[in-house]
Amino acid sequence: MKKYKNIEQFKNDINLIEKEESSINEKLFLLSVWGAVFLPCGFLIVSLFFSLYGLISYPTNPEGCFVISSFLISIGLGIIFLTVRTIGWASSIIPLPKFQISFEDYQKEVKMKANEKRKLSVGLDNNGDLLAEKVRLLMFFPPEFKVSRGIGYRLTTQSRKNEEHPNYQTVIIDIEEAHIGICLITDIFVEAPSEPDIYTIPVSIYEKNVPETHLELTINVTE
Repeated sequence: MKKYKNIEQFKNDINLIEKEESSINEKLFLLSVWGAVFLPCGFLIVSLFFSLYGLISYPTNPEGCFVISSFLISIGLGIIFLTVRTIGWASSIIPLPKFQISFEDYQKEVKMKANEKRKLSVGLDNNGDLLAEKVRLLMFFPPEFKVSRGIGYRLTTQSRKNEEHPNYQTVIIDIEEAHIGICLITDIFVEAPSEPDIYTIPVSIYEKNVPETHLELTINVTE
């Protein structure tokens, strides 16, 4: 769950979500039957009516009718243009979530001293074009680490028969929704190994709309 330092950050995130929702709703309307067919056809039909009325009333005062007709035609053609552009956008871009994982301050590596106990803040970002739902994040800590239980995640240990991560401690984080452009932070309590080395932390992320995402973080353990 994201942590906020002040109310302004919370308001900024709310505004970002509202703009995202408004933009999507506008595109969906332009792709609907009402937006793509009925609305522009309505303007064009009304403009045709004014044009015919101007011809019938000629030479009394057709100029006003022709001005209104031209204005309505411009609106109808403008809507058609926006609809065509939206169709091109929709056909060329399939909106999907895209994930990034990092430590505090968007770092991919963090340093720890041997046997040090500390809290690691891990951030998940959705940098894609679609709201992510039912996200499951798995972080695999090598057996040399000691991971304590905490709030916002579950902890399990892989079997020694696991070919990829034998005996690795696995942190499991379940997220209902990950909005675009918002970093969700989870604090994980870890004790570093006694042996200095650079340890790789494999990360797997699952979401219903995208294939499994594989990422990595690094912990540099020093003396």
